[in-house]
Amino acid sequence: MKYTENPLKIVIIKLIEIKELKRKLITFTDVIISNMNMKIKSARITAYPKSLFDPVPQVFVTFENNKEEFLFEFYPDEINFDKEEFVGLTVEEAKSLKFKKDKAYIQS
Repeated sequence: MKYTENPLKIVIIKLIEIKELKRKLITFTDVIISNMNMKIKSARITAYPKSLFDPVPQVFVTFENNKEEFLFEFYPDEINFDKEEFVGLTVEEAKSLKFKKDKAYIQS
């Protein structure tokens, strides 16, 4: 005789898993939202490419709560940044700065 799980037990286990995933999602969302409003304390820009196939620079920022987060990458033959430009900005303001520089490059 083949053993089969009780269908009610399976449903209860799945509901518990869904509840746990929902809790993790809410926690993750709260962290993102809190970082969105937090000011950038410092920034670092990874190395600029030295040859054609090197990776493009990436911007990482550290917030007032000392959490570091990847912000964006950029093409240095089109736009450039100085790490001090990001200090005091929010994530939204920093991404807006990138958008303005991209727009100015495209319109030039």
